[in-house]
Amino acid sequence: MNTRTTKMNSIKWNLVVLVAAAVLLVGIGVPASSSGISIQKVNAQGANKTNATTGYFTSGPNITGSIAMGPTIAKAIASQVHVSLANASTTAEKAVGTNAHAVAVRIGVVHGFLVYMALVVDSSNNFHGDIIDPGNGKVLSSSPTSMGTMMGNGGMMGNEGMMK
Repeated sequence: MNTRTTKMNSIKWNLVVLVAAAVLLVGIGVPASSSGISIQKVNAQGANKTNATTGYFTSGPNITGSIAMGPTIAKAIASQVHVSLANASTTAEKAVGTNAHAVAVRIGVVHGFLVYMALVVDSSNNFHGDIIDPGNGKVLSSSPTSMGTMMGNGGMMGNEGMMK
């Protein structure tokens, strides 16, 4: 397999995971704008129209197919998520230590994997970024983080997701 084919397959897989995560979030009632997920759609000519509310393509004929993407993908992902956001929050707090408190937890994608991303404050008021696996509840990463990292590009509140 050549480098271009490998890169294209990687891009396609990342897009599938990102779309699946967005559909899951919308399916469970989290608007994409508050989740930090942004998806841009462009066809070969670069001019598809999308519905501002649903995010679905609206160009072409008005059709109703037999398989709705949103519910189908949401069901597929939901069948793999075995840990609730509340349990992920508790796990993140325990990973940081006694008297730690999760101040923000969200679901997202890191390196092509669906994860919970938690921002936790320890007993000394230091911030920590924890990544929890939604499939098995294991802590995948736990590390101190600064306010600058948290608020900047690449931080939990940024557009790129915590801990690239």
